[in-house]
Amino acid sequence: MFHVLNLLNNQTINLRGSLLGFEQLYHFQLSRVDEQSPFVYLQSLDEENIGFLAVSPFEFFQDFALTLSESDKKELNIDNPEQVLVLGLITMKEPFILSTINLLAPLVIHIEQQHGKQIILSEHYQAKTQLFAQQPLKESGE
Repeated sequence: MFHVLNLLNNQTINLRGSLLGFEQLYHFQLSRVDEQSPFVYLQSLDEENIGFLAVSPFEFFQDFALTLSESDKKELNIDNPEQVLVLGLITMKEPFILSTINLLAPLVIHIEQQHGKQIILSEHYQAKTQLFAQQPLKESGE
């Protein structure tokens, strides 16, 4: 995975569609937090004051599964899984160990073509899953 992050480091990712809640944002620069970290920054190029911390869900959740619809594959021009980087957006908390990841709506990025889309998955994933404890948080638990 670090090889993929190196390939995309400081590259522009163009979204097909927008992020939920950020409908005006379509262009992001992806940059690594550091060489030893699986975390990346997604900095909006449309609105300089907006950025996200993200990570591949596969780094923290061994049983995470993603099945793209045929229409998503076609829209993103994806032929095989090796062409894809999947990122979950992180909601940072204090302390950081309480931070959550959005497993319900990950970003799927075509590595070579540098475009992506936020995909809504099945309801058994949560939008706020504790990143480090691997337990879903209930809305009332925040």
